[in-house]
Amino acid sequence: MEALGRILRHRRTMGGIKLIDAADQLRISKSALSRLENGKSTNIEMLFTVLEGLGLNLLVTDKAETKDALEAIQRCRDTNDDVKLARTYGKTWPSK
Repeated sequence: MEALGRILRHRRTMGGIKLIDAADQLRISKSALSRLENGKSTNIEMLFTVLEGLGLNLLVTDKAETKDALEAIQRCRDTNDDVKLARTYGKTWPSK
């Protein structure tokens, strides 16, 4: 839960949203959002409310397939990073 809480806080702060404002927008208490961001347990409905409100989702995979799923996600992130760099620098990245 702590890692998830860090992700939620990072997403909120990267958007420049204060805790109280996010809680108001999500229609939950400031303390509930704070507890979630600090890795404290919460009910599943609140978790999904916060994820949805921050534009996130939760990926659930079979334990045996977790490594493959994480590698696939990383490949997508790497590809997205390459596209961002290409757009920024106006060339194919990485150069070959």
